[in-house]
Amino acid sequence: EYERRFGAAKGYPLLDRAIQGLYPPGSTYKPFVLLSALRRGIVSTTDYYPCPPSWDVPEDPLHEVFHNWTTANLGSITLARALYDSCDTVFYPIGYEYWRRFYPPTDPPVEQIQRDLQAFGFGRPTNIDLPFEQDGRVPNAAWKSAIHKQYPKSFPDGQWFPGDFINMSIGQGDTLVTPLQLAAAYSAIQNGGRACVPHVFLRAQEADGHVIHSWHAQCHRMPFLQAQIEYVRQALTQVPVQGTAASAFIGFPFSQVQVSGKTGTAQVFGQQDYSWFAAMTQAQGKQYVVVALVEQGGHGSTTAAPIVRRVIEGLYGLPVNTFSNGGVTD
Repeated sequence: EYERRFGAAKGYPLLDRAIQGLYPPGSTYKPFVLLSALRRGIVSTTDYYPCPPSWDVPEDPLHEVFHNWTTANLGSITLARALYDSCDTVFYPIGYEYWRRFYPPTDPPVEQIQRDLQAFGFGRPTNIDLPFEQDGRVPNAAWKSAIHKQYPKSFPDGQWFPGDFINMSIGQGDTLVTPLQLAAAYSAIQNGGRACVPHVFLRAQEADGHVIHSWHAQCHRMPFLQAQIEYVRQALTQVPVQGTAASAFIGFPFSQVQVSGKTGTAQVFGQQDYSWFAAMTQAQGKQYVVVALVEQGGHGSTTAAPIVRRVIEGLYGLPVNTFSNGGVTD
């Protein structure tokens, strides 16, 4: 009876998806991949990068091709536009460069991108004051070898390949995050590179109001330059204005509330795409981070972005926009 009411057929309604749901982040991961690439000198904010419809892995005997989410050739673009237009083919070469630095593997292996993503809190608990939080996953060579030995049928190859880095560069492959991890990471960008432990507890007090215990912020500075954090944050302000979430934010009063964010369309084997949108807001002396995930909701712009817009309108007391399909973009 429990399984009938609360099992797979009902979508596991008792699962606390914010802290226990594990999902590929899709393109919502790109700001953190880009910050890692900037930190490691792989790319530069002053250069332009080609955004073709597809990209071939260099020197690959199998001639494996990775496609952009759109068939359009966007030409040479800045890193900022690569973020707000969510160009996969700008990020694939970043992933491949991490492979070049990694291979042949040393002991310990050079896994720069994994260390940078872990610095944002991915692959480990946020330490929110709630039980049963999941770690998520930032895959590396050791994990892949171990999971192959443990589950050889599900993971038939234990080697680490260029495609593992390439898939990671767009938030796919074996990468998994919780929605709260993603929200906490975007909060670090909004806070100018200062990451804080999320919490629900504020204080414990007696009936007469005497405070027994209070919550105190636990924050630390991220290992990224302030200019790099600001570049990414400014690029994300264009996502709802002229980027992949523009259709979902038509008519939004940006002069009253600043909104920046990132769409994500995560591929899950055997299911329809999962829809993500992560937003950062600032107005009226108040800042918020809002993350929406819709399982099998399609593109990030289609479903999650309009939901986030409605939440933002409610937070700031704006006129509620008629819910509309946000279009088909990444």
